[in-house]
Amino acid sequence: MRLINRSVAVTRPREPYIRWAMSIDDDAEESEAFLREQFSVYLVPPDPGQRQESAPMESWFGEVFEHELESWYLDTEKWPQKRDLRTFKEWFDVSISSVVVDLGKGPIEHEE
Repeated sequence: MRLINRSVAVTRPREPYIRWAMSIDDDAEESEAFLREQFSVYLVPPDPGQRQESAPMESWFGEVFEHELESWYLDTEKWPQKRDLRTFKEWFDVSISSVVVDLGKGPIEHEE
């Protein structure tokens, strides 16, 4: 086992995200059930100031927010205009853990 110098952030969609996704989806009923079960996992860099285990959410939430929107709908014209930290927290439940253990063998491969 190897510890990884990252924290993990787990995001789950909340009602505002689900309502937005349903407003642009033709298969809304099926999609709603699917979305309520989904979550995403992000590796978060360590805090550069070394005050906390992970970098402050302010430094990475924008990238996660856009990834979550893009994973549902590619047309950025349909994305919400307001994508600040407050909106992110309204749209997603986020849990952060500072312990990430690699149980795999061999190197981690990156996909661009």
